[in-house]
Amino acid sequence: MTNYIEVLEKEQEKKIEVEMHVGDTVAISQIIAEGDKQRVQKYEGTVTKMSNNHSKKTVTIRKIIDSIGVEKTFLIHSPLIKKIKVLKKGKVRRARLFYLRDRVGLKARRIKGSNRQIKDVSEEPKKEVTQEVKSEEKQEVAPVAKVEAPVAQPAVEAPKAENTPKKTETKA
Repeated sequence: MTNYIEVLEKEQEKKIEVEMHVGDTVAISQIIAEGDKQRVQKYEGTVTKMSNNHSKKTVTIRKIIDSIGVEKTFLIHSPLIKKIKVLKKGKVRRARLFYLRDRVGLKARRIKGSNRQIKDVSEEPKKEVTQEVKSEEKQEVAPVAKVEAPVAQPAVEAPKAENTPKKTETKA
């Protein structure tokens, strides 16, 4: 027997997924409806929490506005989410970054960087640009001749004068 809810959820999932993890700095563009007009609002912050439940996948983003921390939870597969872009990869050892709530100022935003590469997910595939250097363009460097510096002679000490008066101790 087919579970109709799972089939419906599979249809609503977006095809393109962005590879993001907790600790990354992301920018999410969301469609906001104001009366009859619609506009796109960009929300940029650090990923503090993620839940992976297929079509109900959510991500919580935290950002600092006027020294006040604001957290907002987004449904990734929502039709209101227009674009997700990973700006910076972060390296953390936790699945939930709730400890950032207690921090103030720069410490609240400080997360170590990572060596993970940011993949640009766009409709147009990027072409790799490679430039080959021709052998004619290579400039050869002339070998540098070794020049030995003259060795400094040790300084000659002046003879000590023997006519200096000696101090004598007097007992009182």
